[in-house]
Amino acid sequence: MRIVRRLSLAASLFLLAAIASAESLQGTTGHSEGDQWASSWLDLSSPTDFKKGEILTIKLEGNAENVVVRLLPSTSPPDAQDGLEGYVRKVPVTKVLIVKLESNHSQVKQISVHSGHAAWQISLGGNNGNATIVSIDRSTR
Repeated sequence: MRIVRRLSLAASLFLLAAIASAESLQGTTGHSEGDQWASSWLDLSSPTDFKKGEILTIKLEGNAENVVVRLLPSTSPPDAQDGLEGYVRKVPVTKVLIVKLESNHSQVKQISVHSGHAAWQISLGGNNGNATIVSIDRSTR
């Protein structure tokens, strides 16, 4: 019984540490869509640096099965595909997308999720729906 309690306590402390290290990103959300595409974004309150290995927890609404995530640099126009993070991501049934950053992103002004049938020249599936950002948290674990 003592071992179980220690494991449970250790697991609880790990979970609390992960929650305590999470930061809710502040900014203004938006959403737009066309015939074949959809985009939802969080315009950050100020340009922000993100480091490889950080984790973004993106809470979504909608019926998209696949999305592309982008961290747009402050020097890029809104329609640029600059700052793509990885490739196509499957949206979990929980609608909570966990993104472990594969590279550094400097002076990011916007985090966006792209859905619909295609994002730029990337196919997301002919029956793919739309996704809207509810919130984004950032953590180091």
